[in-house]
Amino acid sequence: MTKVLFIGCFDDSRANDKYKLIKQLLIEAQEQEKLSVQRNLILLRIVNIVLLMRPICRKFNGQPLDRVYQELYDSIKGKLLQEISKELTEYNPSNIVVSEWVKRIQNQVFKQVLNDEQLKKLGIEAQKYPPKSALRGHALTELIRSIQLSGKLYHPHQEKFPAQLYQLLYEEALTETLTYICLNIDKYDPNRGNKKFMNWVNFRLDRLIFDCYRRFNYLPDRQLPSLQDIEQIYQQERQPFLSELIYQYIEEDTDNVFKSTHIRNNQNANFQNIALARFSGQNWEQISEELDISISTLSSFFQRCCQRFASLLQEELQE
Repeated sequence: MTKVLFIGCFDDSRANDKYKLIKQLLIEAQEQEKLSVQRNLILLRIVNIVLLMRPICRKFNGQPLDRVYQELYDSIKGKLLQEISKELTEYNPSNIVVSEWVKRIQNQVFKQVLNDEQLKKLGIEAQKYPPKSALRGHALTELIRSIQLSGKLYHPHQEKFPAQLYQLLYEEALTETLTYICLNIDKYDPNRGNKKFMNWVNFRLDRLIFDCYRRFNYLPDRQLPSLQDIEQIYQQERQPFLSELIYQYIEEDTDNVFKSTHIRNNQNANFQNIALARFSGQNWEQISEELDISISTLSSFFQRCCQRFASLLQEELQE
């Protein structure tokens, strides 16, 4: 399968000319007084040039941007103006390559603006258009590029493989994940996966790392993809995609058992949230930071829950 190529910040055949103009304008802006009207006008012109080379929020057949894309465009524009203005005093044309300087700022802006809620909006937008239509193709292109630029893709299970092998597995798994999103965007339910769009994406990526490994004849069939502690409950897979069944059962939590079991005085630190985060590829450090709870406390709580719910999970999966 063809590997997914991570798109660059700006893809424009005349980008070099634009960077030269940006460099000239940056020098002119530095010569103006801070907060002056002239300086702000120059900065706004720089931002507009940068936006001409944007990889997302592109118009479809020259038509005006739809509301979702226009809002995203405006957010990007505002953040770019803010970041370039803030870093202008540190810009030194003699020892800084302007293209790298602009791309670094642009990367920062995309990671700030393309949060999970924004990606969810782009996913829902893609669902609005008929399958195989040109508009859906455009919407999916916007979504996939935004996912790649967001910095929200996890790199699960790096510690389990040699670096060179992991890179091969990750590229293949990512390609298949993004392909799956394009072909199955209608299956995305914004009310599942802790209502986080990237949980849906990263769970698929997490599982496909192991699927690729299995196809390369490295992984024994009995090993389950993701969530190592729950894997220990089962000695072998009795049906395909067992991890997805576990994920679905914990997520649905019909009897509210998993959500109601939480670390004392912190209802957000419940077994359901922690288990789904692990399924989605988050490591213990990320979960610890998000919940503001030490890794040792999380790990101890999680181990106890796995033992407590082992028979319940096994009984459900046997059914």
